[in-house]
Amino acid sequence: MIDLLDLKHLEPISFDLDPDTETFIITCRSKGLEPPAGTRRNGAKEMDFRDFALRGIPAVLRVRRQRYITHDGQTIYEELPDIDATRRITLRFLEHLQQEAVRRTFVDAALTNGVEETFVRRVFADYAKSELADYSFPMPRVLGMDETYLRKGYRFVLGDVENRRLLDMRSTRVKSSLDEYVGALDDRHKVEVICQDMYDPYRRLGRRHFPKAIAVVDKFHVVKMANEAVEMIRRSINAELSSADRVRLKGERKLLLMRHRDLKGKSLEKVEGWLEQRRDLALAYWAKEAFYDIYDEQKRAHAEQAYDRWAASLPQEIAHRFTPILTAMKRWRPYIFHYFEHPYTNAYVESLNGLIGEMQRLGRGYTFDILRAKALLKFGPPRRAGEVRHYKFCFFPGRPSPFGVNGEVLDYGVGIDDLVEVLRQGKF
Repeated sequence: MIDLLDLKHLEPISFDLDPDTETFIITCRSKGLEPPAGTRRNGAKEMDFRDFALRGIPAVLRVRRQRYITHDGQTIYEELPDIDATRRITLRFLEHLQQEAVRRTFVDAALTNGVEETFVRRVFADYAKSELADYSFPMPRVLGMDETYLRKGYRFVLGDVENRRLLDMRSTRVKSSLDEYVGALDDRHKVEVICQDMYDPYRRLGRRHFPKAIAVVDKFHVVKMANEAVEMIRRSINAELSSADRVRLKGERKLLLMRHRDLKGKSLEKVEGWLEQRRDLALAYWAKEAFYDIYDEQKRAHAEQAYDRWAASLPQEIAHRFTPILTAMKRWRPYIFHYFEHPYTNAYVESLNGLIGEMQRLGRGYTFDILRAKALLKFGPPRRAGEVRHYKFCFFPGRPSPFGVNGEVLDYGVGIDDLVEVLRQGKF
C-alpha cells in the first residue's frame, strides 16, 4: 500500500469510511521502533488518534499499540514519536491546531479542522501557557501605563508609546500586584518617559521602579474632564426642556463635545442654537473650548499661564462643574504640564476599548487570559528570555511602518493597528 500518511513511525494498513460518524478510519501499525530494554511483550491495545482531515472529512488513526511489562511488573505502552498520547492526536495535527487557534476564532478553527470547539480551546490554553511562560519584551524609551475595561474589570496595559505597540496586559491594576510585576521587569533604567493617567498607584509605581523617568499625564485624561462638565450641564437642564427638546439635545450631545473650530454647516447651526437658548450651557461650552486651547500652546510656561488665566476667569455660576479639573491641577500639576515638554499620549489604548467591548458583546466568550494570549501570540511574536525571533511583516498601503523610531525591526509586543484591524473584522 502506498504510504499516504507520511509519518516516520506509523504506516497505514487500511483505509475505511465510517458511515455513522462520517470519519475516515486509517488502521496503522508502528514501524522502526525497538522494544524498551528489560521488558517483555504483553499483548496490545487498539487506540484512536486524530489527524488531519482528508478531503474535508475528519480522519482518525487506529493504532494497535504494543503493551509491555517491565522487570518490576509495571505495564507500559510503546512510545509513538509521531503521537501526543495525552491528547490522542498526531503531533503534526496538534501543531497545526495550535496555529489555527491563534490565527482564527475558536469556532472557525474547529469547523475548518473537523474537531470540537472545546478541544480547540484546550489546545490553545496549553499552547499559550507554554509559549508565554517566559514572555518578555525590551523596555521602550517611552512607556505607557494605562488600563482598559474588559470582562467587568479594569486591566493594566503596558505599551511602547512611540511605536504604538501593546507590550502586555495584566488582569488587575491593584498596586500590590502591579508592584511585583513591574519590579520583575528587566532594563527599567532604559525608560525615560512614562505616559499615564491620574491613577495614584501608577505615580507610586513610577517613583519606585522608574526613579529617573519623567511622568507625563496623558492629555486626553485631562481634557475629557472639560467635556464631562458640559455633559453635567446638559443633563441638569433636561427637566426644564420639553420631551421633544430633550430627545433632540441628547441626539446632538456629541456635537457639543466637538471642538468649535471643527463644526461646519448644520452641525454648527445646531450647536449655536443651543448656546443661544441656554446661558449655562453656553458658559460651560466656551469654558470647555478655552481649556482645550491651553493644549495648543507650544511651551510649558505659556500653557501654565494660560491655565491660570482660565481658572481665574471661570464664571462663578458654572465653576463647580469644573471642580474635577481644578482638583486634578492641585494634585497633578507638574505631571500634567510635563506634556508640553514630552508630548506623548496613550491614545493607542483608547482605540482598543470599544472594539474589545464589541467583540465581547458578539459572544466569543473569551476570558481575559485568552484575549491576552491571543493578542501576544497572534501579533507578537512572543519573545522568550534570551531568544531573538525574526518577524515577517505584511505591508499594506497606508499602514504605519513596522520599523521603530531608529529603523530597527520591531519583533516584540503587539502592533495596535494590526490588532484593531482584526478586532474590527471579527477575526480574533
